[in-house]
Amino acid sequence: MPYLVFPLQVSSQTATVWLGAINENFDPTRLSLIVNGLPTPLPAPWQQWRSEGQDQRVDFQRLELTNRQPNTVYDIELRVNGTMQSSAKVTTLPLQLPRESDPKPFTVMLGSCYFEPNDNGRAGAVFRSLPTAAKPDVKLLCGDQVYLDNPWYQTLNLFPQSQNNLEKNFLKKYLRNWMQTQVGEGYREVLATGANFFCADDHEYWNNFPTAASYVVGTWTDNGRERWRAATEPLYNLFQTPEKTQRFTVGNLSFFIADTRSARDNDRQNFMDPAQFAQLEQWVNGLTGPGVLVLGQVIFAGKANEVGGRLGDWGLPDFAQYEALVRVLLSAQHSLLVLTGDVHFGRVARCTLVSGAELIEVISSPMSLVSDLGGGAAPPPQQVPACPVPNAVSVNIEQQPDRLFLLEGNHFATVSFVARGAKVIATIKYWMIGNDPNVRISHTLPEIQLQ
Repeated sequence: MPYLVFPLQVSSQTATVWLGAINENFDPTRLSLIVNGLPTPLPAPWQQWRSEGQDQRVDFQRLELTNRQPNTVYDIELRVNGTMQSSAKVTTLPLQLPRESDPKPFTVMLGSCYFEPNDNGRAGAVFRSLPTAAKPDVKLLCGDQVYLDNPWYQTLNLFPQSQNNLEKNFLKKYLRNWMQTQVGEGYREVLATGANFFCADDHEYWNNFPTAASYVVGTWTDNGRERWRAATEPLYNLFQTPEKTQRFTVGNLSFFIADTRSARDNDRQNFMDPAQFAQLEQWVNGLTGPGVLVLGQVIFAGKANEVGGRLGDWGLPDFAQYEALVRVLLSAQHSLLVLTGDVHFGRVARCTLVSGAELIEVISSPMSLVSDLGGGAAPPPQQVPACPVPNAVSVNIEQQPDRLFLLEGNHFATVSFVARGAKVIATIKYWMIGNDPNVRISHTLPEIQLQ
């Protein structure tokens, strides 16, 4: 079985990499890490995950590479007994945003909802074919990087699977994604090239987590949900991130990544731990320039009805904490770009806040659709919030055709940023993932001025 290395988060002077050995007769003294041709020490101890039956194991660590140079590419190799087993590439953050005259903007990729059985390496092929100027420095993967509860027919067993079988099945799904090396190197190419900032949505656990999923028999009881969570949560923390909030800055552009799924209440009060939500609030209130907020679900949405919420998935507006989120976002003094996914269509919608700053929501979903039944693009509501919120004045979402963009089909998005004086110019581009990896179709939207 394999050895793997993937980039995780970066700053201007650090880069964190994930190193793993899957079901290996693991001897860390045989491993070496080479960064830009130079050996880099691998500290002990390594962490280990084992399935309940002890027949599956992952030895891993997250290693922070320190004392790096800003805006610099680092080629990484993981070797065993001197032979390269896995490689990756990561670029540290620049100290300032590029200017319009510079050869390449600072670019982030936004993607969500990746169902590997329906992809056949196409997402990786499109990613690999991006023009040099459009290649992302950072990837923001905002949920459903795996579908642990799909295909749906695999979850219909009325007799509870053993904990060991659940864990083995979920590990297999992670490895199918993380190791996919089909046409254009597949999803592994996406993960291995450039920094990854992850946040979770429901399919990292099960549909409508943490409440019961209509088609996942194992989640119909309290005990069943506890067993599924015990099998899914450690793997999310292992392969993606245990962090529930993450931040980075490039010049006067600030990013905040928030996990709005993992800490949800069963009674639909909170979708974030209150202390972590307080960090988000402090971030918005403390902005001195434009901000980019990454979430697992959309904010321009109304509430679900009781049947739809229970059979489908509760959204952020269905939680009491959404009222606090709306009040925070509507009070922003600087432009806010909200990047999200989940809903199986692409969309860009915007509104102007009382302060004069804009609140813009960018949706990118899916990279690989589970089922054609889940497609179809929906326009935003007329206002945000769509339902009255105490101490918040609703603002109109612009509905003019030239201010609203809708997209169907498999895709991911890139958002490029450059500095123009004191303003930040953002350009959003959607890259379609079609059946033919040699045909590249993209949609470039008019530039957006953030301030």
